[in-house]
Amino acid sequence: MGKRSKHKTNGISLKQKFIGDRNLTLQERLENNEFLSKGQMTIIQSPGEKMSEVLLSFANPLLKGDEDDSELDRIIGFVMMVWNLTVLSPEERKNAIPGVAGLFYSDTGQGIAGTLSLIDTLLKRKEKYFPHIKKLIVDYEISQKKGQPSLKVISAPY
Repeated sequence: MGKRSKHKTNGISLKQKFIGDRNLTLQERLENNEFLSKGQMTIIQSPGEKMSEVLLSFANPLLKGDEDDSELDRIIGFVMMVWNLTVLSPEERKNAIPGVAGLFYSDTGQGIAGTLSLIDTLLKRKEKYFPHIKKLIVDYEISQKKGQPSLKVISAPY
């Protein structure tokens, strides 16, 4: 069994399960989202911080500013997963971190050890700069506006 196939379930990769099939539109991913379709989560436009700006700020240590859409998508998918780890209990988070590193190490270009270090750095960053934001990131979409990447984030309170 190859490396790639061990992370597949029912024809979709674990990464697709967590960050959605990036070949689908945001609307299609939301329609297929198991939490939204079961009524377990409701999306509302909420006042306060714009989660797109928060997520970009959270991702700042990994961004150089010259990423193309594909590279930005890989980075944002990774930081979304790390952000969402913070909703887990400390024990669940500890158990989940190696799996997240295993799914995303090729996206970070840092290998497993480097990806584990990035996860640790980002978790500390979340705790230091964003402890007041109690939202789960459901999905995101990257588009181009005036030649610049633009991020739309769907989030829900937890």
